[in-house]
Amino acid sequence: MDGSRRSLRPRAVALDALLRELDGLRLTLETDLSLAAAAVDAGADVLARGILAGDQDELHAFQDRTLEQLRRFPVAIPPPDPGRHLVPAHPPAG
Repeated sequence: MDGSRRSLRPRAVALDALLRELDGLRLTLETDLSLAAAAVDAGADVLARGILAGDQDELHAFQDRTLEQLRRFPVAIPPPDPGRHLVPAHPPAG
């Protein structure tokens, strides 16, 4: 494996872990929203608010962790290729 691919490996692993956590959070939120809706239908508004408040806390914690992880990622933006010209997506009218 060359040096550039080797340096991408830890970032790919970290992003994979982040996406897995996001998927788990999505499933949790989907389940919790269904439970909260059922609680409201049953007249248990306090229970529904508790579920949603817990989800809000979990979302904020996920956001904080994710932003911190992303701040530590080195950003490698390749310089533009001077020989590359942009081509319009559609031909000019006329």
